[in-house]
Amino acid sequence: MATPPAPEAATAAQASPQRLRELLDEVARKEEALRQLRALFERLCRDYEVEQRNAARAKLELETLLTRHETQQQELVTMKARSAVQEARIKEEDGAWARRTRQLRQELAAAVEERDALANEREAQWQQTRMLRSQLEEQQRQSAASEDAWRCRLDEARREAAVEAQAGMREREELLRLREAELQRGGSQLEGRLADAAAEARRQQEAKEALMLRIDDLQRSLRRQEAMTQRAQDALSVEQKAKAQLGEYMALERQTHRQRLEQTENSYKAQVQEMQRLCDQHARERERLESEVTRCQREAQQEAQRTRELWLQQKQQLEATIESLRGELTRARMRLDTADESQQRVEALLARSRRELEASQQQEAVLQETVASLHKAAARRDATHLRLEGEVARLLAAVAERERETERWRSAVDRREWQSRLEVERERALPEPLPPPPPLPLPLPAASAARRAARRAARRAARRGSPRIGRCSRRRASTTPRREAAPRPASRRRRRRRLKCFARSCRRCCRGAWRHTRGPPHPPPTPLQLLLLLRRRRRRRPTATCKPRGAGRWRRVGGGVRQRATQTLRRTRCKTGRLRRRPSPAPHRRGTSVRPAGAPR
Repeated sequence: MATPPAPEAATAAQASPQRLRELLDEVARKEEALRQLRALFERLCRDYEVEQRNAARAKLELETLLTRHETQQQELVTMKARSAVQEARIKEEDGAWARRTRQLRQELAAAVEERDALANEREAQWQQTRMLRSQLEEQQRQSAASEDAWRCRLDEARREAAVEAQAGMREREELLRLREAELQRGGSQLEGRLADAAAEARRQQEAKEALMLRIDDLQRSLRRQEAMTQRAQDALSVEQKAKAQLGEYMALERQTHRQRLEQTENSYKAQVQEMQRLCDQHARERERLESEVTRCQREAQQEAQRTRELWLQQKQQLEATIESLRGELTRARMRLDTADESQQRVEALLARSRRELEASQQQEAVLQETVASLHKAAARRDATHLRLEGEVARLLAAVAERERETERWRSAVDRREWQSRLEVERERALPEPLPPPPPLPLPLPAASAARRAARRAARRAARRGSPRIGRCSRRRASTTPRREAAPRPASRRRRRRRLKCFARSCRRCCRGAWRHTRGPPHPPPTPLQLLLLLRRRRRRRPTATCKPRGAGRWRRVGGGVRQRATQTLRRTRCKTGRLRRRPSPAPHRRGTSVRPAGAPR
């Protein structure tokens, strides 16, 4: 291979880094645009998947709403049927309540009439009782007056009889014997009359018992009160007739007694003992009659008391009936109120079901519109996706073409640089020429996992094969700025040592920078590539410098922070081609490169 002339090599060396930087920046921009497009494509894919899930969820919600709508329609039909049944029941209850109310009102009116009739009857009975009591008192007064007169006459008769009896006691003994039989006959007649009076009393007792039975029948049956009232009036009239007959009988008895007294007064002068016996008999009869009169009075009082008690019981029964009717009316009203409340609840439930049905219909329409809009959005997204896929494919093809062009330019520039620098170094260091370099491999456009694995394997191999920096020389680094020294002749051994140390330091310094380069896996860097990377590294400046005080000593940095100083030396190349050592601005890990902030990788 022919070596290029020196001016052309210098111009190529000056123009090639600028062109290379421009190409690298353009490749970085295109890679950034490609990465953005890929991120956009992934985001669009995710959005499309989210929209598909939302559409599926909307379809599921629509199906659930349709099923709920069907169930609500069925419930509405059942509620309508139930409401119709309840309305029929309510109408039946209203009719039954109206009939029962009319019946209760009729019964109440009948009970009020019966109560008024009973009150009138009670007033009439009270008037009759008062009249009977006044008549009884008049009879008692008459009987007391007659008894007083009879007692006065009896005393006079006794006195006269005693006077006459002392005179004609013995004369009348025979007459007394004759009259004894006559008195016996009169006693038998009087006993018969007393038996008749007892029979009459029994008949009165039977009439009273019949009256009590009739009153009991009146208490048991209020609806037959008029007939019972008539019967009671008939019984009272019978009782009054019986009492009148008793009064007539007593009057007849008094008349017969007066006649008998007159007869005895006419015959008592001769028959004192007979009169005394007759007086005793009459006294006993009078006592019996008085007892019967008192008994009749007591029975009349008892009858009046029973009548009052019967009236009170009837009144209580009527009040209880009225209270029961009021309670039934209240219960009927409560039933009607509950029926009205249930009807209102059914109407409210029907209105709520109608509102829910309308809301479900509206929601169904909204969901249908949403599904249609989602379908349209999905169609637009599919079209956008296809368009972006075509654009991404076109951009990928353009980027791959640019990458291939960049690799071709890079390989040409590297070849030219390598040739020029190698000729210069060969002229300086080696008297014999070097063999030509091997051809560079063509870069592959597509990046994959295999390429990254191969790149990592190459970096590991380069790291294992590269020696440590600073082992070539143990000379102390100079802290004063180096002066421009003229090149001096060196022996062949020294030149070889310098070239070996330069190669090691270049491999050490460019290892971190080569790690961040993009592209297909490469073999270990060539000397021309090492020179280019070295020129790149030369443009970087340390962030801070300090004067070393010796290995393993403490030094002060910044605001008083003390740290362990490790004198790590890096080998750099000056313009004259000589090697020198300068202290590292900060301790760094082996296998990495120091890069100032903001510098491109």
